[in-house]
Amino acid sequence: MKNLLLTLSVLFISMNVKAAPFENIKEGDVVKLIAPIKVKSNIAVLRLTATTDTTEDATVLEKGYLFNVISINTTAKTVELLAVNFRDSKTWLSTAKKDSKNELVRKRYNDKVYTVDLEDFNRFAKLAENQKSPDRISLGIITLPFKARLTGDDVAFDTEFNFNSTANFRIKSYYNTHFNFQIGAGLGSVNLNESNTNYLNGTGGTIQAQDVRTLSILTGLMIAHKDVQLGLYAGWDHINNQKNFQWDNNGKLWVGLGIGVNIFNNKGTTAANSQDTD
Repeated sequence: MKNLLLTLSVLFISMNVKAAPFENIKEGDVVKLIAPIKVKSNIAVLRLTATTDTTEDATVLEKGYLFNVISINTTAKTVELLAVNFRDSKTWLSTAKKDSKNELVRKRYNDKVYTVDLEDFNRFAKLAENQKSPDRISLGIITLPFKARLTGDDVAFDTEFNFNSTANFRIKSYYNTHFNFQIGAGLGSVNLNESNTNYLNGTGGTIQAQDVRTLSILTGLMIAHKDVQLGLYAGWDHINNQKNFQWDNNGKLWVGLGIGVNIFNNKGTTAANSQDTD
């Protein structure tokens, strides 16, 4: 009976203990909101510069944005938040609509300290000081495990060595998933044999099987989720001895699939410096 009462007492206490904050967040941390948080309307917005816009104050802090924790007042049960600076994200892919949205967000958040309820903050904020926004443009090296060569009605698969330098352009991000456009060039090799090559210099006889170097030009789309990356590519190969050999696939289209882990290791921009609305 004594053990039963002790068990029931522990169960009663555990059922009545309030849930702990979402994470152990302190002043000076950078947080990301996992849901919108209402701004306390009875506390004035603190504006840090004389030029800070006064006409577009937020009444609700939006989900997904990053904020510096300025102060946590456990007596008044309030938290002061300063948005990580929203940069002007005009790029070669900008549109007028996107620029307009970013201008509105900058007016609403930059250089303003908002006060929110501590309970709401504990429920809807999580640490994000290590979060990074990938660079808009980056460089990387990829190798494609196979290529499908499109020759007439036939499709031939090639698994020869290739090594490509690639420029990566991030075109859109959604949380930890990023969509990229890529262009590049590289070196590889291909096997020439009697089934895919003819002599051009008048030499008769059977082609002796041999590997020759190729120059590749490629383009593609890559989707990256955290460190895992998947790309679909198309390109053209040119052999380096075209005076002697007529290779069936010289300059013809191929498609390839690339899968990798952290191929493009972008150093990014730390959350403490800037953010955008992508």
